[in-house]
Amino acid sequence: MSRATIQDKFSGKSAPKVIQLLALVEACAMHARDIGITIPPQEINSEIWRKRLADSKAQEKRPSKKPKQLKSSTSLHAWNLEPLKKAAMWDVVKLTENSREVPPHEWMPFVVESLKLASIDDREFLDVASTESTDEIVALLISLGERDDELAQKFWNLCLRNQPAGMIPPLLVALRRSEAEYVNVLALSFVDSSLALHTWGTNHRKDIAEVIKSLRAASMNRDADALVEAIGAKVRGREAIRIAEQFPEDFMGDRERILMTLPGQGPTNLVNAIIEATKYPIAGGDIKKITTLILHGIPSRRSAEFSDAFARAGLDSIAEEIMQINKDRPF
Repeated sequence: MSRATIQDKFSGKSAPKVIQLLALVEACAMHARDIGITIPPQEINSEIWRKRLADSKAQEKRPSKKPKQLKSSTSLHAWNLEPLKKAAMWDVVKLTENSREVPPHEWMPFVVESLKLASIDDREFLDVASTESTDEIVALLISLGERDDELAQKFWNLCLRNQPAGMIPPLLVALRRSEAEYVNVLALSFVDSSLALHTWGTNHRKDIAEVIKSLRAASMNRDADALVEAIGAKVRGREAIRIAEQFPEDFMGDRERILMTLPGQGPTNLVNAIIEATKYPIAGGDIKKITTLILHGIPSRRSAEFSDAFARAGLDSIAEEIMQINKDRPF
């Protein structure tokens, strides 16, 4: 937790969540041990503190401004506890089993933090949680962000990969409308996270075109445009072509925009992309038509540079086509 969050909880400005309360109790217990003070066992018992918090909430007379407690959409069997049992992490196993009626944002941050400390892979837990409802995902992102912003970013990346394409617009909107500053920062990473540009060894979702269509349907055109431009500028050549070919030819021009942005990756990358796409054809794609569209995206001032690159690769017909396209331009 950040210092500001801790101060808010101690000052009473906001009520602590279960996970925050247990973290504070644990920190106080550790400090007491460090300075040689003995604390009665009941004062550091997590179950007692859970009950105290539940009792204090029940006694509140004023209606809460927060929405009703979120229900988890995942059942207990969804969480694979066998690796934790083999590692004798019985406290984490017990917490998970006892939280079957509790939404993940109330307890999962403690679980994944414990796994990280023990050098145990947390991917399976985060993968399951990334299929939760939009409201629960936002709440979990806030909880994770208060403890570990890298972990929250990792979870956000998984949500963008695992959520149905049609749920990406409402998820993105929910993040932007949240009052929590950190999740607003996550929303800014939407494009790079969607394309897994900074996550080594992780592939982006294969139906990224469906995400763009969903954004267009929700009138979120700025997000769709940013995603389209990033695909052409940053996604490896043949893969960008594969994504472009998922669009109907008359769909908002996204197919053409992706293909005509590809030259921005430079002559060498473009040559390799076209060679690869020719060698391993994309189902339903007309490589000649695709190549012509791509070549029209080459800036006039760089036509000779690109033409030379294709000529050196032995693709003389494409080299000549580049120069002809440039010659036919009206200006």
